[in-house]
Amino acid sequence: LSQAIYGCLYYLLSASPPLGPYDFQFSGISPGGLSNGRQNEDYWGHVFWDQDTWMYPNILLFYPHIACAILKYRIQTLEGALKNAQMQGYKGGKFPWESAATGQEVCPEKIYGDQEIHINGDIVLAFEQYYHITQDLKLFQEEGGWDVVHAIAQYWCSKVKWNPEEQSYHINA
Repeated sequence: LSQAIYGCLYYLLSASPPLGPYDFQFSGISPGGLSNGRQNEDYWGHVFWDQDTWMYPNILLFYPHIACAILKYRIQTLEGALKNAQMQGYKGGKFPWESAATGQEVCPEKIYGDQEIHINGDIVLAFEQYYHITQDLKLFQEEGGWDVVHAIAQYWCSKVKWNPEEQSYHINA
C-alpha cells in the first residue's frame, strides 16, 4: 500500500510546478498524464474535474504553494470559461469538462462538454478548501480568485428557473 501511495504522490508532484518561483505557464494536472499514444485509451493530457476534486486536496495539505498554482491555472483559463457559457446562452463562466491551456472546451465528444457541468462546483470546492486551509485572501482579492467564484455563481444563477407550482428552482438542462 505504501508503495502505491508513494507512486501516486510521485506522479502528482512530477506533474506539478516546482516549489518556489518558476517561469512557465502551468497548465494543470491530467489524471492520465500525457497522451500514451493509443486511441481512446488516454486523456490526451487534458485537465478534468479529477484535478480539483481528487488530486487537489492531497496537494493542498502538504504543498499549499502548489495548490495555489492549480487554482491560478483556473484563474488564467477564466476567459475561456466565460466564452463557453456565452456560447451555450448562459451568463458567467462554464469551465470545460476537458480543459487545456485556453480554458475553452476541448472534449472530443460535444455531448460531454455540454452536459458535464459539475466541474464548476468542483472548482469552487477547491477554492473553498484553499481558503479554509491557508486563509490566503490575496489570491481572492488581488489575483483573480474572486473572479472565478463570481463567474461560477453567475453561471449557476443563469441556469435556474423558478417553478411557482413547486415553489422551487430547477436547473435548466
